[in-house]
Amino acid sequence: MDMTAFRIMYFIGLVSYLVVILLPNAQTLIYIATATTIVSTGGWFNTIFLVMELRVPHANIGSVSALTRTMAVGSSILAPTIANLAEPYPQVFLMSFAAFAFSLSFLLPPPGINMPTAQKREDNSVVLIDKQSNAPTYVTGMDPNCLE
Repeated sequence: MDMTAFRIMYFIGLVSYLVVILLPNAQTLIYIATATTIVSTGGWFNTIFLVMELRVPHANIGSVSALTRTMAVGSSILAPTIANLAEPYPQVFLMSFAAFAFSLSFLLPPPGINMPTAQKREDNSVVLIDKQSNAPTYVTGMDPNCLE
């Protein structure tokens, strides 16, 4: 469901870009398309946290988050240059850039591959097991002896 939300946000942005490109004289639709483009961008910005939580190893979440934010801020530096292109090239460029980013979403690993699983024990307690090492995982600050 994380990618469903991500792809819905992309579809909203795609429709918005197409409205601006194909119907440049429809003033009311242009305002609506601009608003939905902002909604789409905000949706991508928020759903990326869900995607990272489910698909990035927990030890790397900080690095991936910093990298995605750096790329987002860095690409915003291009905004004035893109805005000065002749119509409809700014929207075509942004739609192409979004399509490239969207296509990369198909290369992500399956959800939950890095998340631990719960395993019930005979004494009705539950232990979190790391899927890759098949070893118990411990919450930081928790006494591992209480799981023995």
